[in-house]
Amino acid sequence: MSLETRLHQRLADRRVNRVNLRREFFYATPAEILTILEDMGLTNNLLDYAEEPEAQEWRSSQQLAHGT
Repeated sequence: MSLETRLHQRLADRRVNRVNLRREFFYATPAEILTILEDMGLTNNLLDYAEEPEAQEWRSSQQLAHGT
């Protein structure tokens, strides 16, 4: 079973889009994902980990939405 499949199973109750299951977005923080990877014994495979992801487009969208 692939890592992606395992993560999807663990995050199934946090799925953003419950109508179209092909849209693979989940409500989870980077820290929560790190905990899941630790539970799976896979943190040795991490190349890079950032608690605060770059997410420039998301941050710009948030600024526009809040008028800042």
